[in-house]
Amino acid sequence: MRDYDYPAKNTVREAWMRFLPEFFTDSRTTGLYLPGHQNLEFSYYKQKRIQAQNLIGVENDSDQQVLVKQYSPNIRLVCGNVSEAVQEIERANISRLRFANLDFEGLYSRLIREILSVFRVFPSEKGGYLCVTSFSSRDDE
Repeated sequence: MRDYDYPAKNTVREAWMRFLPEFFTDSRTTGLYLPGHQNLEFSYYKQKRIQAQNLIGVENDSDQQVLVKQYSPNIRLVCGNVSEAVQEIERANISRLRFANLDFEGLYSRLIREILSVFRVFPSEKGGYLCVTSFSSRDDE
């Protein structure tokens, strides 16, 4: 199981958190992200006053979903890919996303459809914050 708590990943995570507003004042602020089994972003989102139930996490690996749920209390977890999460947002009539943090593993070329699907539910009427990163482009690992 991959550990996501390492210098390059932490640098990207911290830059993302600096990019977001210090606090979100609207209690309905909704965001999409890929929490991974460690969900290292969760505490940052809480500090920014985002309610857990307004966080939509995506986990594609069925073997990891139990761990994601364990470290992601009260978030809406979509088991599948980003495109499936977008479909769920549309089906459930969830408000448009204020932010999306798409921190993938792999090459962008195989993920482009998922990335583009987000624009069906993003940004919100108040604008939005978008981060798209890929593990393969950050490290030589």
